[in-house]
Amino acid sequence: MGTVIISATPTNSPSGDGLSSGGGGVSGENYSNIEIKEKYDKDIFKDRIISYVFTNLSNPIMFVNITGNTNAGEITTTVEVLRSTSALVKNPAPGMVYKNINIWVGTSGFAIPKNIKESTITFRVNKSWLDENSIYEVILYGYSNGTWAALPTEKISVDEKHVYYRASTDHFSPFSIVGVVKTGTLPQPIIKSTPSIQSTERPIDAVTAVVTSTSESPAPNIELKIILMAMALVSCQVSISNK
Repeated sequence: MGTVIISATPTNSPSGDGLSSGGGGVSGENYSNIEIKEKYDKDIFKDRIISYVFTNLSNPIMFVNITGNTNAGEITTTVEVLRSTSALVKNPAPGMVYKNINIWVGTSGFAIPKNIKESTITFRVNKSWLDENSIYEVILYGYSNGTWAALPTEKISVDEKHVYYRASTDHFSPFSIVGVVKTGTLPQPIIKSTPSIQSTERPIDAVTAVVTSTSESPAPNIELKIILMAMALVSCQVSISNK
């Protein structure tokens, strides 16, 4: 088995417009768009997880794990970290892109269900980028049949500098690590309620109703007059009898 690590900083290069897996040869990517290229050779076996470990610290891809559907022998897996959107796609991935990457397994036509049973991609994202851009979720998008599709992506661990994720894929092609920006309104301040003045008094309508009722009903005044007249009459009778 052999390993090859290439850090690419090209200036003049050809470009390609085909979408083909080029693990052992030319991928078809615009050469000037490749920032880092890292590739390894490993034997792929049926029903065994084979882990390709990528060690370049500038490469966000850390592992490509492949479970074979057949004993395929030595297979090259290549990661191309790109400066911008891949030349092999029609449009950028949706959302805020952290990194664009091409991943190729074997030569053209190898990375199909006939040969690969399962595959996962483990990658990392700088926490500073997540914080600066208010990212609350990260998704790995894969390009296939002319469209971008979100792949099942889970957060698996965190350290002081990075957050680590794992995604499942059934193909190898251009990929984009995409951040989902926080949306929505800010939390509203909590307003403490103060006791209402009316809570200890009768409502205005009720007070008005009582005043109206009192002014329209003469009964209390008549009763008072009768009582006063009776008291005056009794007083007169007592005065006459004393004489």
